[in-house]
Amino acid sequence: MITQSMRATSAAESRFRIAQPNSRTRKTLVLALGRQALTSLAELQQLSWNNTVMGLYTAGHLELYSGQEARRVPLDDALDQLDVMVLLITSDSDTESIERIGEACSRRRIMTSGFVLEPPDETDINPVLACTRRVTVSLVTDTDTDTLIESLRAVRA
Repeated sequence: MITQSMRATSAAESRFRIAQPNSRTRKTLVLALGRQALTSLAELQQLSWNNTVMGLYTAGHLELYSGQEARRVPLDDALDQLDVMVLLITSDSDTESIERIGEACSRRRIMTSGFVLEPPDETDINPVLACTRRVTVSLVTDTDTDTLIESLRAVRA
């Protein structure tokens, strides 16, 4: 007896299958907003990613990293063709920078996510946390870099 499963895997039936993956690789920018987030950014840079760029945004300047080299790029240029923005947030992150990046991403309909890399019970991170909540679609407060890595893999970064 031929089961439905067997029939579905036959050569005649397989021509109706979708030959492409169910989701395309997204262009992702992982951005450290503050010097304290650089440790996590360095850990991420050691791993293999599909279409992900790492960077640091401080004092209105964006530096994108490629291996050991950094190049300064205007924010608008970095957002071109971008699908996902991941903000690495620490207590030294500048709220004006968070708002500026969040608004720019919103205008372009770029999904923006935030990872708070310090415990949220730290009083000095509360203003940064409040600002980040306003401009992100999702906000994760977890100091574990493994959670960040798994989340990036989930969006095919």
